[in-house]
Amino acid sequence: MPSRVAGTAGWTDDKTLRLNLRFVEAIFGDTLTCRFDGNELKVEFLNSLAETATKKTPDPRKPLEGRMG
Repeated sequence: MPSRVAGTAGWTDDKTLRLNLRFVEAIFGDTLTCRFDGNELKVEFLNSLAETATKKTPDPRKPLEGRMG
């Protein structure tokens, strides 16, 4: 489903880019953490509901892993 999002991104270290996405018409969003290691990339997901929940639960989405180039 198409959605409008607003976001920010920043490097937390030389190999890690964190993207914070918020859905404009909702109260939640996602954090994507991209870890680069040579030509390999791993993307981890964390939704804002799981992040702020009193009972911490892992995001059910599995990380994506692949090679670039």
